[in-house]
Amino acid sequence: MQQELENLKKVVWEYIDEEVSVPAAELPKELVPFASFNRHRKADPKDDFLFRNAPAVLYLTSDWDLDAGLAAQNIELMAVSQGLGALFNGYLQRISDKNEKLKKWLGMEGQTIKACMLLGYPNISYARTAPRRKAQTILR
Repeated sequence: MQQELENLKKVVWEYIDEEVSVPAAELPKELVPFASFNRHRKADPKDDFLFRNAPAVLYLTSDWDLDAGLAAQNIELMAVSQGLGALFNGYLQRISDKNEKLKKWLGMEGQTIKACMLLGYPNISYARTAPRRKAQTILR
């Protein structure tokens, strides 16, 4: 529920606080980015790098990775067609999947979070797409 976003953020940041509370030399490599995000958040609470100030967070679970990826792709296409912005957030997916308290709070105990998306209205829009190299294709 969108009204619970601040509670969701609190549960995520409390978990990150716990996970990165070890000395830097003992911090597992996969948690280094989260330690950085946490330092920035503590220095400036408005720095919402992990959640990007999105008004909605969507978690996807699935028995198969491919199914979750396809669902996320279709959600992104539909969101953009409706004027929304959608961002796949791998950092939030990884830390959320490890957080059993969060999964219980979400009612997802025993499930694996396969994808996480941030949804909202973008602050900017682009007049054109990014330049790309010409595709090299072979048709027979």
